[in-house]
Amino acid sequence: MQSNKVIVVIPVYKAQPDKDEAMALRQALKILRRHPILLVYPDKLPLDAYFNIGFTRQQTKPYPPDFFKDISAYNKWLCSKHFYTDFSNYDFILIFQSDAWVFRDDLIEWCDKDYDYIGSPWLWKPEQVRNKVRIDLWPLLRNQVGNGGVSLRKTSTMMQYAGLAVFLFRLLKKNEDFIWLLVSRLPRVKMKKPMPTEALQFCVEMNPDKALDLLNNKLPFSTHAYIRYGREFWKKHIPI
Repeated sequence: MQSNKVIVVIPVYKAQPDKDEAMALRQALKILRRHPILLVYPDKLPLDAYFNIGFTRQQTKPYPPDFFKDISAYNKWLCSKHFYTDFSNYDFILIFQSDAWVFRDDLIEWCDKDYDYIGSPWLWKPEQVRNKVRIDLWPLLRNQVGNGGVSLRKTSTMMQYAGLAVFLFRLLKKNEDFIWLLVSRLPRVKMKKPMPTEALQFCVEMNPDKALDLLNNKLPFSTHAYIRYGREFWKKHIPI
């Protein structure tokens, strides 16, 4: 029986997911089936491919196409109170991108830890930061939690601090997960997060071989951007 503890929100942007995305979405529907799952998409986007994967009409919700028109628009949306208010009936929101893979259903256990935000920790320097020479964000990201691609967020906390997130986004125009990191480090902001080593048990992104060594070869709850950062490595664990 589904409860209002947590909802899985899967943003999609295109009418036809690629083969890897379709497989990852089927896995999410299978493993996380005891939780409410919602596919959010730009209004008027054809959904036939997603229905073929296994989503039902009740598991979809359209939003204005402007929210999906580019990365900046999406980042702004996930900083806004409007996004979180839509899910205020749920204690937590699991943001789950279509380039992620879930291994098992530990979701309630993670919710019960009562963190405000969990995502893959930034233990290694991301390419998009390494390649930007004007402003090096790595000193702010290093050993912090965490990436937004697979992230568990306490709805009430996000609503409480969304105004700060929007302000910082307008000022900096950075990715929403980095904006939320900055919010969490502001004076008088209280956001409970796990230590990086614990967050790694929730989600692995970069350098999966090194990450699994740190986890004593135990698979995490999920992995994000596994095709980009470790296709050959993940072939041992994911049918790709």
